[in-house]
Formats: sequence, structure tokens, C-alpha cells
Amino acid sequence: MRSIRFGAMASIAVAMPLAAQIRVETGGGQAHLDQLPASSLTALGGSLDALLGGARIQFAGNAEDHIGLGMAGVMSGGLHYRFTPAGWNLEAGPVSDVARGIEANWVGTLAADLRASREFGRVSVSGGWQQGMTLTGSQSSWHRPSVGAALRFGAVQLAASWQATVAHDTVLNSTAFLTPVALLDTMTRAQVRDIQDLGVRMTWNRGPISLSARVGRRFGLNILPETWWDGHAALHLTPIMSVTMRTGRLASDVLLGLRGGQYTTFGLQLDLLQHAKPSERHLAFAPAEFLRESPATVHLFFVLPPGTRRAALVSDLTEWHPIDLTRSDDGRWEIVLRASAGVYRLNISTDGGPWRAPTGLPATDDGFGTKAGLLVLDK
Repeated sequence: MRSIRFGAMASIAVAMPLAAQIRVETGGGQAHLDQLPASSLTALGGSLDALLGGARIQFAGNAEDHIGLGMAGVMSGGLHYRFTPAGWNLEAGPVSDVARGIEANWVGTLAADLRASREFGRVSVSGGWQQGMTLTGSQSSWHRPSVGAALRFGAVQLAASWQATVAHDTVLNSTAFLTPVALLDTMTRAQVRDIQDLGVRMTWNRGPISLSARVGRRFGLNILPETWWDGHAALHLTPIMSVTMRTGRLASDVLLGLRGGQYTTFGLQLDLLQHAKPSERHLAFAPAEFLRESPATVHLFFVLPPGTRRAALVSDLTEWHPIDLTRSDDGRWEIVLRASAGVYRLNISTDGGPWRAPTGLPATDDGFGTKAGLLVLDK
């Protein structure tokens, strides 16, 4: 589990030449942290997710003012190299977190991170491993394996996940002051906390409304079992404006020493792309076009609905592994793929929605009860 993120969010997504997204978040509400009284809070945060060639750069941070109690903050960053062997999406690189809880000192972690994911039609699977150490505090080392699977039914997606956090703590030996020091090898001893989190998630997107909810159970060695949950609802008033509500009961962050707690927040979400939105000039473009740049590659272009913030493509050409599309200067979405002559199927998903046959291509049954677009390539 990650640290608690309080506050509904206002978000500004900016499409940049290196395929980056910048998000600024602000919000407020009511929180009740463990062992602390309930308080009102305000929050300000932001994130950067950028693709530059085969590298992915991620950064996120937020500060929270629990009125009358104090300030808390979290910063996270990572640099991953991305590659796709045999249809898998693999990312590997260093990650780091730094955080300060209310009435607490700053604590940091540094870890090597490996992630893997793949889609098989409507089913997707994922896994990961982190091996890290704390920069301050009593914990010296930890590792974190995880696995997950998701199943998509049109506008609904169901997912299940498991994550373990095994932390090796250093504690004072209980006999240190009862036994002569000369008889002790060390004044401290090791203690292992094996923390297991099992969770399920449901998301639903239809028209102007999107809903998501998670619930899970934490148990393990040297910890008290607890149940955690959270929910999010958004009403999209315009292509760039949404009203949001968030509520939940989250577990503590065992590595950064942040308290768990309950929260309920309301806010406004704004999404603004740097490039101009599709306009009348798109009438000059076909909904789907391709350019044969060489016998081994094809350049695909798609006109997608106004307000689209993110789009991905799956195809025989990608071994049905999702690949993100890039927004071009003229407002269309594009991608270059390696492709020889032949007939290929492909689908597109926008903003995490269901996979659909692209408008402008002939369609055929994809074997899962929906349609896939057909792309015919000559030499």
C-alpha cells in the first residue's frame, strides 16, 4: 500500500513534445488520522509522467495541511527503462520516496524496481518486485513482490491484486540491560514484519460519469489485521471540467511511517491539453489513415473524440500488448509500428475506456463478442 493521499483533485494534463503529462492537484476535506483527532485539511500536489525514447520519468509530490495538527508531505520519483520482449511490457529502474508525517521526522526509501504487464484480449496480468533500503529510521532493508490480474467487460473492469512488504527491522535486544554486555554479540536484534495486502478493484465509465472502488484486507507477521477501502466518483461537466468526490479508510505506510486514517473530500478536476483541441480542420482528415513509410514500418493516424486525454492501441502488430498513441501537432493521434504486408486486426481505447474498432476502418469479430478494425497492408 502507498501512503495516504487525502483531497479531491483538480488536474491539468499537458501534452508535451516528449509525450509527457503534467498534473497539478488541489483539494480539501475532512480527515481522521489514527491516534489523532479529526481535522479539516487542504492539499496541494502535482505529478510528472514523461516518455523520452525508451525511458520513462515519473515524479509526484503533495503537501497536506491538517488544520490545527500540522503539515505532512510525500515526494516520489522514478526512472525506468522500458522494453517489450515477446509482447510483455517491462520497466526497470530506481525509485525513491521521501515523506514526513504529522509530528514526525523525514523518512526516505531507495529501491530497485521491476514491473511487468501484458494483455490477453480482455484479460491483463501484471507483476512487480522492489528491493530497497531505508535512508533514515530503524528499518534497514525490505522487499516488495506483487501480482495482479484484471478482466474487462465493456465499461466495467474488475481487478484483483496481492502485495507483500517484508521489512527487516532492527530493535533493541530485550536482555541488553539484564545481561553483561560482554556476553552479548550485539545490543540489537533483527525483527521481520511480513505484511500481506489482498485487494479487489472495480471501475466503471459511462458517458459523463466514472466510478471506482477498492477494498482489501491486510494481515501478516507482527502486525494487527485491518481492512482498508477507498472510492472515487467523478461527474464530467465538460470535456475539461469534472466534479469529484473521494472517501476511504486506508492502511498506514509501513516503510515511510505514515499513519492510516479515514477521509472524505470534494473537489474540482480540470484537464487541459497543450495542443489545440480538434476543430473544423479535422474535416480534411479521414477518421483513420496510414502511411507506408518503408516496407518494414507503417505510420497510423486516428481522429479521436474532442477532450481525449490518453489513447492506446492493441493489435496483431503489438501481439495484443497495449501501446500508447501520441498526439500530433495537428490534433490527430499517431503511432509508428513495424509491419510487413498482411491483414491485421486492431482496437483503440481512450481514457481507459473499452477497446473499440477505430472509426474509418472495416470491422470484424474479435472473438470476444466485440469488433476489431481491419488494416490491410501491401508491400
